[in-house]
Amino acid sequence: VIDILRAFFFFTTAYSHAANQDILEYPLAIGSSLLLVAGMQARNNARIVVFGSHDMLSDKFYNADVKAQGAEGGVQAAGNGEFASNVVDWALRRNGDLRFSNVKHNKAGEAPSDMAYRITDEVEYSIVIEEMRNGNWEAFKGSDVQLDFCKD
Repeated sequence: VIDILRAFFFFTTAYSHAANQDILEYPLAIGSSLLLVAGMQARNNARIVVFGSHDMLSDKFYNADVKAQGAEGGVQAAGNGEFASNVVDWALRRNGDLRFSNVKHNKAGEAPSDMAYRITDEVEYSIVIEEMRNGNWEAFKGSDVQLDFCKD
């Protein structure tokens, strides 16, 4: 099973086609199967990111401005540069990489051991998880960490 990170995706009515050509056939990619940016991490932790256009990494896109909403309607950075930098940093493992250490587990109230657990056993488990952020390892602040014991 391959899990694709859907960074930018489209509504069900979207399609992709060359703007300067007539549509003579049903488009190959439509709706939610159409991705502007997609990423994947393999089982060996290798990462790949595919951008739908090389223009997304161009200076024009990277430094683009947009008109701000509201009465004043000033100009502000579109955020394209920050997005592109974050995606590239993830692909190069400069951000978003996790590591763990200091794993300890045991039956509740007992000393740590390598014994197998039974379904009804209460288990105490502790782990230190760190995340790579801007080239430094920092404490992971996730609230959705899950533990799964599997029988070999």
